[in-house]
Amino acid sequence: MKISRTAGDSLPEKSSAEIVASIDDLLTEIFVRLPLNSLIRFKLVSKHWDSLISNLGIYHFRNPEPNPAVGLIFQCRNATDHPHVLFFNKSIRKLKFTKDLCPRGITILNSCYGLLVCSWRKYGKPFTAEVNFQNGVYWNGSIHWISFSKTGKSFYFNPDDDRIPKVMPTPPRQDMLSTDKYYFGESCDHLHFIGSINTWKEIINVYEMRRDYSEWFVKYTVDLSFNSYYIGNSFPICTLVRGKKDDDTFLILRTMRRIIRYNLACGTFVIIDELDTIEHRARFRAEFSFQYIECLSSV
Repeated sequence: MKISRTAGDSLPEKSSAEIVASIDDLLTEIFVRLPLNSLIRFKLVSKHWDSLISNLGIYHFRNPEPNPAVGLIFQCRNATDHPHVLFFNKSIRKLKFTKDLCPRGITILNSCYGLLVCSWRKYGKPFTAEVNFQNGVYWNGSIHWISFSKTGKSFYFNPDDDRIPKVMPTPPRQDMLSTDKYYFGESCDHLHFIGSINTWKEIINVYEMRRDYSEWFVKYTVDLSFNSYYIGNSFPICTLVRGKKDDDTFLILRTMRRIIRYNLACGTFVIIDELDTIEHRARFRAEFSFQYIECLSSV
């Protein structure tokens, strides 16, 4: 039996949820106010929602400024072991990768805006320089390297604009006395350098590069002398995290038996983790730590 609709028949009314789900602008207003964990789950609802949430415009609208790191990823000595994430709120969890991705394990080389760098590819013509190419830092659209050689030059390389590296100022030589006890990294779109982290020096300078590459300038001067009992005489720096305000900026220090969060503005510190066993101390090494930043980027 064939049923036909007459002109007088009315279509069923849509529910409020259906109306909301059909308006992309309204959905966007809702999505930008949700926590990241909820957004990740909502990406599974439909292809349309996945596309909408993955849209870079939404991510930029939700995060007009770069997110600060919320923890550190520590690479294990054995590449087949899962890295550990130490959150600044003192919680710890393993970071698991799919075994199909690389059965022999994954070695983390660097981190950048919430993404982990696990491999490099060749780009442009090869060149030589007196720098450690493994310690490059991405900032301002370019990769940066610093030279500790008296005759070497520091430089940066923008893979999108050119294939020739450009020279940039080298940090002050008086703070470049050691090739292993220093910090060079990026946080919230700021490039930093901290040198001469020696057992005898309790006052350190934190340098920042100007965006036009004109100079390094002293952003912070840190006095660690009155906290020597807790910090000790050796304090490799895991990372520097810039807050939305200068008062919120802090260092993560890895001492012999503690991982410490040190506030640069007020000089206070909080012990994040006690390294009370040999296994624990071996797992959390400053030279193999990388910033953990929440993001919605998919690869």
